[in-house]
Amino acid sequence: GNKIQIWNCNGGTSQNWTAEPDGTVRVFGKCLDVTGHGTTSGTKLQLWSCVAGDTSQRWQFAGAGELVNPNSGKCLADPADSTVNGTWTEIETCPSAADPGTSWHVM
Repeated sequence: GNKIQIWNCNGGTSQNWTAEPDGTVRVFGKCLDVTGHGTTSGTKLQLWSCVAGDTSQRWQFAGAGELVNPNSGKCLADPADSTVNGTWTEIETCPSAADPGTSWHVM
């Protein structure tokens, strides 16, 4: 249940996430998870034990590089384009080409 937060890059192991063949995104053997199986904008993200078939832990890369939770149809986002370390990430409506919004683009 640890918060998934934005943070300055520091090369630490907590910033080494991997995309797995089962659609999960992992660090320390745990999964990127939408809290409470939420599907609405503003639902926070957390680190959680991986559970086979859990749709709140599945992610897909969209054409513009966004990370999308197919269960909610929402993108992983940095609320209000915050630059403050410790800001808790969430899911939000995916951006359009005309309005890139606050969604993360995976590099």
